[in-house]
Amino acid sequence: MSGKEDFEPILEQMRRDWNERATQDAQQYVYTRDVATDESDFEASGRVNYDQLVRPFLPVLLCGRSPKSCRVVEIGCGLGRITRPFAENFLEVHGVDVSAEMIDRARQRLRDCPNVTLHLSSGMDLSSLPDKHFDLAFSYLVFQHIPSRTVIQNYIRETARVLKPGGAFKFQLNGYQAPDYRWGKKDTWHGQTFSFPEAVRMLAEAGFYLLSATGEGTQYFVLTARKLAEEDRPLLSYILPGQGGVAGQLLEGWRHPVPGDCLSIEPRCRTILSVPPGPECRFFLHLHFARVEPFPATTLQVSVNEISLGSAAIDRSGDHHFEWPVPPDAISESRAVVTMEFHPADERVGTSVRCLGIYAPSESVQSPEAKQQQLEEQCAWSRQLEAQLEDVHRLLEPTRSEFEEELEKARQALACLQSEFEERTAWALRLDAELEAARADLRRISGSFWYRLGKKLRLIPAPPSERGRQG
Repeated sequence: MSGKEDFEPILEQMRRDWNERATQDAQQYVYTRDVATDESDFEASGRVNYDQLVRPFLPVLLCGRSPKSCRVVEIGCGLGRITRPFAENFLEVHGVDVSAEMIDRARQRLRDCPNVTLHLSSGMDLSSLPDKHFDLAFSYLVFQHIPSRTVIQNYIRETARVLKPGGAFKFQLNGYQAPDYRWGKKDTWHGQTFSFPEAVRMLAEAGFYLLSATGEGTQYFVLTARKLAEEDRPLLSYILPGQGGVAGQLLEGWRHPVPGDCLSIEPRCRTILSVPPGPECRFFLHLHFARVEPFPATTLQVSVNEISLGSAAIDRSGDHHFEWPVPPDAISESRAVVTMEFHPADERVGTSVRCLGIYAPSESVQSPEAKQQQLEEQCAWSRQLEAQLEDVHRLLEPTRSEFEEELEKARQALACLQSEFEERTAWALRLDAELEAARADLRRISGSFWYRLGKKLRLIPAPPSERGRQG
């Protein structure tokens, strides 16, 4: 990639525009609304986004670890709208932003949060943050305002650098693919857009593998990725919207995905999940209920392998999060069938799943010796992968040499064709000039012939000087 100095005009424009926006109306530019909102509404919007995008997925994002033991970095923190909910739940929170005005205002808003550190960024990297320090990275409504694809790609690479092995990255891109927008001029408000293959390729090049993606083709294209090679396990322990390869685990009651980040379900729903190893497992579930007036009260009952986990009364629409410990006798095997039932069954209620799964709290899973062994296995796997990569390079080297030779021959042939084309073009131009001269001579000879013929036939009067000589 080119050096940072090559992008300085773009970065300077980003800094200037966002400082100006922070001065004009910071809240409106951070979270655009049709009408002005007061401070409490703006604060509440951050909690709503946290509860929708982060909280339901924490068992997956943090691999069962408690947020209180984890560090998170928020890219494009702005005024700290979502930073505060992170601070209330995580051990350590770092926020970065390109605007000095936004950072100054965020420091004032979050001055009561001692576990928050804010950084002014260059606009394309995380140079103020250490390597392999964070368990989670998050970004929302940020990359959609960056006019350079290269800058966004560098942010993805930088995120991989600061995440621990196994760390998760949840972020939003603009996925809008209408031709007039995709190929239109980009600025610091209408930024770059990515298709699904482009986003997956960008993540893979940075060392991530994709966990899930929702909102493909829209402005709110949300992706979840993990830093490590994908686990070699055919049966997953969790279900996320936009997740590939889980159709065989959805046994009964699953409908087509609804717009957004939910999976619609029927009043009775069953799925099969793998059970992670460990002496203690927990089942987590996040449901969303569409708005119905009046809302018909219902009771949710959940069982694992036909052993009841618990029940919960639901009397309002919106989001609901549940967790229950899984009894040891319910998971005697490495897989579990989870059943969810609603009583009474009321089809008027639109019920959907944001995520569900079984996880083992990390504190109860591995001893230090087991963690060390896992680290050694990962290092051995990495060395093995490097060796395989070197083998691939060696195998490709002859092919690459042959390709370069063929390419050079093709270049030479193209040069010969270009030279021949230029010669033929010059010849054609000369021939055209000669043809035009011949046409002029023909016109002159033809005129003289017809003039003389006319005189001979006395169709043209002779000039006065010749009349006396006529017989």
